[in-house]
Amino acid sequence: MRVFLGPKDILKRSATELRFKLDSEAAKHLTKVLRIAPGDSLTAVLPDVVITGEILAISRPEFSLRIQHVHPPVPDAPHITLIQCLPKQDKMGEILRASTEVGASAFVPALSQRCVSRPQDMGGKLERWRSIVKSAAAQSQRDALPHLHPLATLSELPDFVQNADLKLVCWEE
Repeated sequence: MRVFLGPKDILKRSATELRFKLDSEAAKHLTKVLRIAPGDSLTAVLPDVVITGEILAISRPEFSLRIQHVHPPVPDAPHITLIQCLPKQDKMGEILRASTEVGASAFVPALSQRCVSRPQDMGGKLERWRSIVKSAAAQSQRDALPHLHPLATLSELPDFVQNADLKLVCWEE
């Protein structure tokens, strides 16, 4: 099992132990759905390091992990940025999930003239998409979370592609 932690999630970190807290939804998922218990193995992915260890104690939402192995995150190679115009309905979630699982490093949701989808609450959508990306990254045992950029227009896209070594445009015909 794998969890992604930010600096605010870490309560204590020493050479032998890592204590961290999770938000209530993630803590519930680990304890109720995955039924993680003391003695089980867990991998904690921090921005600068990946720590594997054994769960020592759980007092939801806090967890203690006995550190067994530490290594730097393995970078994504090659670095792939997917620029995706908004599809109809809620197909973007499935696109993000599948692309994360196959190795995409970043996503740019784009709004074009022909997009049927015109979301009113982009903040809510971005949070849901971040959750989907995080879940897919944990499922595929990635050492880094793909970056999800804010919604961009087609005129803003050159900023994302100017340094790319290879640019591919998918077209159905």
